[in-house]
Amino acid sequence: MKKTANRWVVVAALVAAAVAVVGTFLVHGWSERRRADAVAADRQAFLARFGILSDGRSPFVALPPVLPHGSLQAGLGASLFSERKLARTRNRTCAACHLLNEGGTDGKVHGAVVTRPVFNAVFAPFYLHDGSVSNLQGLVRRMIEDAAFSGAGPLEKAVVKLSADEKLLARFRQAYPDGLTADNVVDAIVQHCHTLISGNMPFDAYCGGRADALTPQQIKGMELFRQRNCLSCHDGPALGTLKMSEGRKVPALRGISRRRVYLSDGSCGDLGAVLARMPEGNFEAEERAAVVSFLKAL
Repeated sequence: MKKTANRWVVVAALVAAAVAVVGTFLVHGWSERRRADAVAADRQAFLARFGILSDGRSPFVALPPVLPHGSLQAGLGASLFSERKLARTRNRTCAACHLLNEGGTDGKVHGAVVTRPVFNAVFAPFYLHDGSVSNLQGLVRRMIEDAAFSGAGPLEKAVVKLSADEKLLARFRQAYPDGLTADNVVDAIVQHCHTLISGNMPFDAYCGGRADALTPQQIKGMELFRQRNCLSCHDGPALGTLKMSEGRKVPALRGISRRRVYLSDGSCGDLGAVLARMPEGNFEAEERAAVVSFLKAL
């Protein structure tokens, strides 16, 4: 009788342990689903700010050709992008360093880091290689005033110089109720940045539903990109710019095929060599070629 009782005690203990284990797994699974739902909701809301529709679960999204912007203001910003009165010298204008036909960068090192691309800059939550500027408006003002960049000095003084141009004054009066001001100079350039999006690439067409927009090699590269956890750093609509790694802002990969140099110090001109220096970058030759082909479709 005693042995039977002991047996039932053991059985009950085992059942209780099994129930506890199953319960733990169920709770863990429920928590993971809730966490995944929250991440998807945050991502969906972030993308919606730019007019990008997504369920928030796919890591890849198509970029729109341009983002919403004021056409008069953006036109002004395009002019100011090359305006010498906003620079210390003619070689220090925005356009002199951010070459639009070369991916928005000149491939040169300024202030110990290579020029960051101006394309897709609007998708970033912070700016400069150290993430020290919290918004695009602050970045534009910093670019104009700082001697390490355009170096025009206080923006208000540059506005005085701009005021000597009657045609420019008239354009500001047309675009802004209060005309030419320092804040409106910044806003015009920000509006111009909303037009600098590297959409309309094969990858965008693929994300938009065109299965034949990418080659089999590029699709293989995309899967390797996902499998090797490249998305842990290169996430978001621009596939980068959202995080810091080793004290530096993770660069965007969208539009990378138009650039001439890579890495924060501009020390590498070959995408395959860059891959070899990345975490999980020990690709076989065929795999490396596939990933490079995928990157060039972005």
